[in-house]
Amino acid sequence: MDWLVAAAARRNPLMLRRIFALDRKCGRIVLSVREPIIGQMRLAWWRDVLRDGTKGRGEPLADALRSASAFPACEDHLVRIVDGWEELCVAGDSGEGWEEAVTAFARLRGGGLFGAVGAAEEAIGPQNEKAGAAWALWDLAGQLGPGERRDIVLRQAASFALSADGRALPRPTRILALLSHKDVARGRPSPSHMTPGLYARVLRAQFLGR
Repeated sequence: MDWLVAAAARRNPLMLRRIFALDRKCGRIVLSVREPIIGQMRLAWWRDVLRDGTKGRGEPLADALRSASAFPACEDHLVRIVDGWEELCVAGDSGEGWEEAVTAFARLRGGGLFGAVGAAEEAIGPQNEKAGAAWALWDLAGQLGPGERRDIVLRQAASFALSADGRALPRPTRILALLSHKDVARGRPSPSHMTPGLYARVLRAQFLGR
């Protein structure tokens, strides 16, 4: 939903698109690799790219992120996104410790992405990690097939949403919080594609704030 977040931005819609592009790249790495060690290596490369301005030159997204004026303010938050996906990657298919890994993933990925958006928007104040964690799990649940793992993810998302207050968030992340929190309260994952109903909800969240 990077188009939605960018449309709601007040200051830096292009940087917001880049933030979501990094998150999508990390997600594709983790959800597509069969060997966790391969996924870890690819994620480590992106972490190094964010921390070291000499690595990854010529890679379009890496260059675009580092050339943005908001990058210094967003850097630590972007690294948290990578770290969050790594938590899920390390857990792999092992049942032991998977729920703990999902909790860490949610806080790092969701808190990192919401924090990066807030930094790009020059928002002042806390970015509400719990609201970000609920969104991160809602989004992940939509990428998982029906089954026990998706049920676990949705339960954790609902728990984060119950104790989160997204009202003070910048408008882009406030919209994501509204959409995700309502769904997880009903045990629903993120939709796989845009529907007329979802589009109506987006417009209501964007213009009416509910």
